[in-house]
Amino acid sequence: SVWPLPGSNEIDVANGLIAGLERLRPSLPDHIEMELAFDATKFMRDALREISRTLAETIFIVGVVVFLFLGSIRTAIVPLVAMPVSLVGAMMLMLLLGFSLNLLTILAIVLAVGLVVDDAIVVVENIQRHVQEGMDRKSAALRGARELVGPIIAMTITLAVVYAPIGFQGGLTGMLFREFAFTLAAAVVVSGVVAITLSPVMSAMMIDRAGKEGLLTRWVNRRFESVRRVYARLLGGALKLRWSIAACTVIIAVCSAPLYMFSGKELAPVEDQSAIAVFMSAAPNATLKSTTHWAQELADKLQGLPEAEYMWALVTPGTGFGGVVTKDFNERSRSTTAMYPEVFGLASQIPGIQPFPILLPPLPGAGQYDVELVIKSDDPPARLAEQASRIAHKASEAGLFMFVDTDLKLDLPQARVNVDREKVADLGMDLAVVAQELGVLLGGGYVNRFNYFNRSYQVIPQLAEEERQSLSALTDLKIRSPAGNLIPVANFATIEPVTAPRTLTRFQQQSSFRVFAGVVPGVTKEAGLNQLETIAREVMG
Repeated sequence: SVWPLPGSNEIDVANGLIAGLERLRPSLPDHIEMELAFDATKFMRDALREISRTLAETIFIVGVVVFLFLGSIRTAIVPLVAMPVSLVGAMMLMLLLGFSLNLLTILAIVLAVGLVVDDAIVVVENIQRHVQEGMDRKSAALRGARELVGPIIAMTITLAVVYAPIGFQGGLTGMLFREFAFTLAAAVVVSGVVAITLSPVMSAMMIDRAGKEGLLTRWVNRRFESVRRVYARLLGGALKLRWSIAACTVIIAVCSAPLYMFSGKELAPVEDQSAIAVFMSAAPNATLKSTTHWAQELADKLQGLPEAEYMWALVTPGTGFGGVVTKDFNERSRSTTAMYPEVFGLASQIPGIQPFPILLPPLPGAGQYDVELVIKSDDPPARLAEQASRIAHKASEAGLFMFVDTDLKLDLPQARVNVDREKVADLGMDLAVVAQELGVLLGGGYVNRFNYFNRSYQVIPQLAEEERQSLSALTDLKIRSPAGNLIPVANFATIEPVTAPRTLTRFQQQSSFRVFAGVVPGVTKEAGLNQLETIAREVMG
């Protein structure tokens, strides 16, 4: 796994890694193949490609609308030139602020395309009106610009003040949307400057003289005149019902508050990233061999999905992490959200593991699952484990979650060795020596390394796995006494089975446990988190 450092460009890191792998490929032995299992930047590349295409489409559509509205190609050139000039100016400010072209900054540019032409259109319209009233183009440009300096400055400041404060917020919101807010505010400010400087100068040269209208201009003007007449009739009817319209406006405004309050909320909508990740949890005493077997069985099942391209996994004793990478969007009919329940169903058929599939989040969060709840308490671990189990059980019955689990479980099998000190002394043995020899036999401590066929291996002295599987096998172990005799452990110690927590975590200097869950498609993360909190309050009292 390769994780980029904070502040680095993930796509550059991925490109460098791929290039490095290609340089290593010729040096690999013939029987070894090297493939890139998962590339998280593929979604970023696709998203950047799509939003760049959207930017081009937006510029084209805005250009057509501006032309249809102004009715003249020469006149439409003025706001259309203001658009790239404003965007270039905004990008210069982005460069000064150290911003890169990413999803959020390009999204800001897409939104700014429609905003940066507004001021220029207002200026051009005002100058065109003066020209049609008989003024020459230069005088009309000078007068029209002077008339609109104040309103344009006010509009620019208003829009900038709306967007810029988002960038000054703290926490995750400020971190995510700082570049978006400042890029959008910069584009608006630059467009205001362009509207009162460049647009009047171009209007003095580009606007058609009074009385000079081409065939296309006359056709467009006639169509807009028809639209104006329809609008005038509708406006007249609306003014007759002004009290009713005012009442409807008040009702809509009042209803907006509860609509916001009761709407589902989450950080970002789930997007199809052509991958579904799967965390696997096996029994705490599961071996690497058994976990690998179950992971391979999971891979075989998921590979059978018609949308699957390949499956990858990283396995450790008792746990694993992997995922299914799907085919391209154009080669499949279902989204990853639609596949999600089936992936969970297939993974749940494997008896040896507990699967936790997740849809990769489009934006970074505090955890890796849809909802996670940390509960802290001063109760002992046994009491906390009971409460965690009750919360997970109740949450699984709520119908909002695909899976629910907790990280506090009292299921780790251990053996407690009770040594009779008097018997050890009677046998002439030293207690420290006994502990040291048992540690060598059972502990699996690392000693050193050795090289074999150009590969490095660790030296770990330990009994074979089959000799450590039962308590009777442990009591049959023999310790050499100072006299040279082999003394069975059963002669001076008893061994009893116990269970212990897999992990003990602390939060804010208190014992804690975590409950995590994956919500059912269609359920918001806010609804899932609220449900978990409600259940936790009921259980914890």
